[in-house]
Amino acid sequence: MKTLVLTNQKGGVGKSTIAVHAAWFLAERGRVLFIDLDGQRNATRSLAPHQGKTSAISLFQGEQAIPASGLITLAYATTDLPEIEAEGQDILDTFRVNVAAAAPLYDFCVIDSPPAWCLRTLAGILVADAILSPISLGDYAVQGSVELLKAIEGVAQVYEIPRPNFLGLLANLYESKSPRQRSILEGLQAEHPALMFPGSLARRDAFEMAVAEAVPPWQMKTKAAKAAAEEMRAVLTIVANKMEGKQP
Repeated sequence: MKTLVLTNQKGGVGKSTIAVHAAWFLAERGRVLFIDLDGQRNATRSLAPHQGKTSAISLFQGEQAIPASGLITLAYATTDLPEIEAEGQDILDTFRVNVAAAAPLYDFCVIDSPPAWCLRTLAGILVADAILSPISLGDYAVQGSVELLKAIEGVAQVYEIPRPNFLGLLANLYESKSPRQRSILEGLQAEHPALMFPGSLARRDAFEMAVAEAVPPWQMKTKAAKAAAEEMRAVLTIVANKMEGKQP
């Protein structure tokens, strides 16, 4: 099982939207476990048709099976999920054991982490094979990202685990007609080429409609949905190939 973690310490960057689309896309390649660790529960709402028997919080509370319920199985977020932040770090070992035990049942795992550095974010990094960090193109787009990379490296050293593959900072909600945003993106690509993901996602109503209606844009019939689907699938193809060790 290959595990992809979506993380950013800033909210409002479209992290959950990309995570849900990743689950839909990867389900075309194999069985997907989706773990919603974000207390906002946006992904849980969008993936409600795939909700399994296991809640995300239960994965921190003791030995817990995650039986597959279809091509996508959602370990759903509940309103009490943030309460585990008051627990000690021993719950991280419990989470790791439960995710590892589920690995034979799934080909992929997608984890939507909270928009903050906390135990749940750390839990995701501990089981990650690959990490993708969506960003919005503001003046502080990279602020915190270097710290995130240092944190990932530190977690790998402290817990003696392989360093997850950082796939890059994915420019999301990109408005190509905005000279300001074009300038920011070009500047980031020039100044931080090793950090930037080789692609971007535009601000499109079709993405929001997809997660609201719980239907991938490539299953929608409008022209706008077709354009959104092509763009999202191009990005996720790169993600999947990198996770599977294939050349772009």
